[in-house]
Amino acid sequence: MGTKGVSSNESNESATRRNKSRTFDRVTPTWRSSQLMVFMWRLDEVVERMKGPEFGKRKKAGNQMRNRIPSDKTNPEAVAPKGLPKNCYNEDWLAGLYRSQREMLNIRDKDYEFGIEDERDGAYLAGDEEEGEHMED
Repeated sequence: MGTKGVSSNESNESATRRNKSRTFDRVTPTWRSSQLMVFMWRLDEVVERMKGPEFGKRKKAGNQMRNRIPSDKTNPEAVAPKGLPKNCYNEDWLAGLYRSQREMLNIRDKDYEFGIEDERDGAYLAGDEEEGEHMED
């Protein structure tokens, strides 16, 4: 997917003041399906856990992950990557494209099985839950 597949951030000043740490709203590309959006958010959580301090140790020095919170904001200017499975694209967004534009996306005619195995207990977390729902820590 490359850099075209990631969400952008927008500073959230009111949340920053409440939390006293910089907080950013997640701005989702308009082309992205809700399944892919939830999957990407879960990947963020996995990366955050992997980069966090080992049990019984202090935080690592350097930049920490951004505090990114869900939002309804979308980015219609985000360029959709080509060649993704069909369930990665938002159906309404696709319906608004010309046929030639859809053909240029070279959409794979299969669905991707979104899911992440939780290393803590081996549970398989499917990516088809409600938008904004996250794994419990």
